[in-house]
Amino acid sequence: MVKMEICVIPVGGCEISMNKWVGASEEALKGASDIKSQITSMGTILEGESSERLFALARQMHQKAFGNGIKRVFTTIAIDQRVDK
Repeated sequence: MVKMEICVIPVGGCEISMNKWVGASEEALKGASDIKSQITSMGTILEGESSERLFALARQMHQKAFGNGIKRVFTTIAIDQRVDK
């Protein structure tokens, strides 16, 4: 089991609210029925069986943040993976 916390931050927007970009990142999770996700105030927690799958979703979430005039995106990722169970 792999858990990933991802925080995607669009840089350079003129708005205080991040709803527009959180919604765009959320779109990347649609159709990912094999992944559990929880959106928090500080990021999104993903849980799945494959780190490769989570990295692919993280890449999609990062790319979705571009748009609406955003030219720079800062993304942080933390991973917790156990292989003994």
